[in-house]
Amino acid sequence: MGRQSEMAVAFVYLVLMAGCLTATAQAPTQITFEKSEHSMIFNETQAVQLHLASVRIYGPVGSGCPCNILIRSTNINALKAEVTNQRDQTIMLGGSSYPTTTADIVSMSKLDYEQADPAKMSGGSVLWTVTVEGQSSAKPDQTSTTLVKVTILDLNDNSPVFAHAKVAMSVLENMPVASTIVAIEVTDKDASTNGQFLVNFKDNALQKTFSVFYTSNGIAITNKKLLDREQKSFYSFVLQAVDQGSPSRTGETSVNITVLDVNDNTPQFSQFKSSLVIEENTPVGTNLFSLSATDQDIGTNGAVQFFIIGGTTDGLIELTTDGIIKVAKPIDYDSLSQHMYTLIIEARDNGQPPRSSNRSMSITITNKNEHSPQFNHGDMVWTIPEDAPVGYRVGKVRATDLDTVDQSRLVYFIKKPGSKPFRVGNQTGVIYTTQNVFDYEAGPQLYTLDVYVTDGGSPVSLEDNIQVNVTITDRNEFAPVFQQPSYHVNVDLRVDHQGSIIGQVRATDGDAGSFGIVRYSLNPTFSWVQLNTDTGDILLRNQSLDTGVWNATIWASDVGGMNDTALLKITVTITTPPTATVAETVHTTQKAATTRPVTTIMTLTGTASNLVTTASVTTTTTAEKTEKTSKPQSSMATTPTQREGGSSGSFCLMASTGFHLFVSLVGLLFAVAPRS
Repeated sequence: MGRQSEMAVAFVYLVLMAGCLTATAQAPTQITFEKSEHSMIFNETQAVQLHLASVRIYGPVGSGCPCNILIRSTNINALKAEVTNQRDQTIMLGGSSYPTTTADIVSMSKLDYEQADPAKMSGGSVLWTVTVEGQSSAKPDQTSTTLVKVTILDLNDNSPVFAHAKVAMSVLENMPVASTIVAIEVTDKDASTNGQFLVNFKDNALQKTFSVFYTSNGIAITNKKLLDREQKSFYSFVLQAVDQGSPSRTGETSVNITVLDVNDNTPQFSQFKSSLVIEENTPVGTNLFSLSATDQDIGTNGAVQFFIIGGTTDGLIELTTDGIIKVAKPIDYDSLSQHMYTLIIEARDNGQPPRSSNRSMSITITNKNEHSPQFNHGDMVWTIPEDAPVGYRVGKVRATDLDTVDQSRLVYFIKKPGSKPFRVGNQTGVIYTTQNVFDYEAGPQLYTLDVYVTDGGSPVSLEDNIQVNVTITDRNEFAPVFQQPSYHVNVDLRVDHQGSIIGQVRATDGDAGSFGIVRYSLNPTFSWVQLNTDTGDILLRNQSLDTGVWNATIWASDVGGMNDTALLKITVTITTPPTATVAETVHTTQKAATTRPVTTIMTLTGTASNLVTTASVTTTTTAEKTEKTSKPQSSMATTPTQREGGSSGSFCLMASTGFHLFVSLVGLLFAVAPRS
C-alpha cells in the first residue's frame, strides 16, 4: 500500500474518530492500531529486508505522547521480522491533536517456504503471522496489537537430494532375483508437484539388470536377474532424480556395486599333457612339466592345487601342489620293470566345499634320444565363419616328441606365413587368424596350411609336418529379392489344363551355398493352384474354380530365415470357343430310264471365325455301279471310292457319304480355327 493511500486511510479514520468524539463529547483514552491485521502474498525468495507492511498506531487525543512499535511474536521461529523507520506525527483535527506513530515491518530472513513447520504447510503455501505490538511511551501498560499475515508460496527452488552422494555395496553373486541390494533415502524439500520426483538410471542399459522401487523415504535398488561375478564383477552407475516442477530440477548419486565371489566354478586344466616322455639318467629334481588350471572364481575359491589321486610311477615322479611334475629319484631304464605309467591328476580349488576335475597322464621312460616330434593327429580340417575377426581361434595342433622331456620345447610354425592370413602360436600350437579378409561368396573358400613342429635338437633338428585345411563357411548375409514387386498370371480354363504351368516367379539371393537356396511359398494357398517351392513355377492343379481375380502374397525365403515378398494376381477367364455352320445343298438329276445313271450333287459349306471351307459331293448311281466322289473347294483333299450295288441304295449311300464328309469338315474347322 502506498504512502498516499495510507494517508487517506488515516484521514478517514480521524474523521470517524472526530465524529465519535463529537457524539460522546470525550476523547479516547487508549492507543489503537489503524488496522487489526495486514495480509499479503509473496513467492518464497532469497532476498532479505523485504518490505512486508506499514503499520500506524494512534495515541489518546491531546496526549501528544508518541508510541513505541515492536515485534511481539512470530509463528515461524526460523523467519525473522523487524520494525524499521519508526516515525511520529501529530494530526490536528477539530481542534484536537492526535499523536500517531508509523513503522515499516521488514523481513530479516529469507522467505523460505521450506523453513516453516510442515504442520503449517498446506497446498504449496504457508502462513507466516507476525504479531506487532504498540506501547504508549507515557503509559507502557497501554498496548495495542496488529497482525501481519504473510502467505509464502512454494517455488521449485530445491532439487531432489540423495542422502549420500556416493553409495558402495557388495553382494554375493548367488543372491536371489528381486533381492534388495541397497536402499537410498531421497528427499525434495519443495511441496506438491515441486517435491515429487522420479528416479531413473542415467544409463538405460542398466534397466536390464536392476530395478528401482520407491519406498516411503526414497528408493530401493533390486536385481532383475542373477548376478554372475565371472561375467561382470563390478557395476558403477549414476541414479538421477528429476522433480515434477517447472522447470524441473535434478539430483544425482553414484552407485558402485561389487559382486562377491561364490565357489560356483570347477577348475579346468589349461596346460596339460596327456603323455610325457622321460629319458633315462634325467637328473633328480628335473622339472618335467608344469601343470596349470584356471578357475573363474577368485580368492580361495579360485586357488587351485594339484594332486596325484590314482596310479603310481614307483616313486620316479613327484607332483607338487603348485603343479610341477619333476624327477624324484635316478632313472635307470634297464632296471625298470615297466617303462610306461598312468597317473590320475586332480586339480582342486580351496573353496568350501571344494570343487575339482581330473585327467589322466601317461609317463613313458626312454633310453635314448632318437625320435623326431610327431603330431598327435593327422591332417586337420577346421571351419571358420566368413566374418571371423582378427585373432579368431581356428584350432590347436598338438605334437609330442618321445625324445623330449618337456613338450614345451617343441616349436610350431607355418611355412610361408605371410602368404595366408593365419599364424600359429610357437609354443601353444594354437592357430589364429591375422586378417579379416574372408568372403565366402568371393572366395577362396579353402585355405591349406603347412604346419611344422621342430624339436630344436642339436646338431640336427628333427621336425614333422601336417596339412591343416581351413574351410570358410557361409553366413547368411543377403535376403532373397524378387525380380519384380508383383506378378500377374492369366488363366484361360478353355486353354489351360490340369498340370499346365500358368506362370513363374523368380527371386535371387546374394549368398552362396545353402544360404543362397531360395524356397517359395504362397499365402493364402488355393486348392486349384500349386507353387513349386524350388523353381517358382505356378501350376494349375485342377479346373474346379470360377472365373475371377485372386490375390495372394508370394514368399521367397532362405534357410537362414531371411525373406522377401511379392504380390501375385491371378485372373481366371474362359474364352468363347469358335462356332461352325454347315450349309447343305442337294441337287438330284435322274433320267427317265432306270438303267441310266443318276447324278446327285451335295454342296457342304462351313464357317468358323474368319475361315470358310466349302466341299461338294457328287454321287452317280446306275443299275450296275454307284460312283461317289468328293471334291473339297479348300485345301482339303479326298479320295474317290466305289461300291457295287443297285439303285435302291443310292440315296442312302449319298447321305452316308455326305454325313461322313460333314463330320470331317467340322473337325477340320476346329483344327484350323484360330484361338482367341
